Amino acid sequence: MQQSYSLKGHPYDNGPIKDFHSLLKLEFVYLIQFKNYDDLILKVENYMYWYNHSIIRIVV
Repeated sequence: MQQSYSLKGHPYDNGPIKDFHSLLKLEFVYLIQFKNYDDLILKVENYMYWYNHSIIRIVV
């Protein structure tokens, strides 16, 4: 993925989302073979749900 989430000259909000994309790819996408695009979407949505509801409880 290569996408910028901030305006030109304001890179400060890119850091957190780029960190998340890196983590998503390293811990999930590179480890699984997907059957098709729908399978990819479903599994990424499930991972994101787990990430947002499990990890945050541990950190907070």
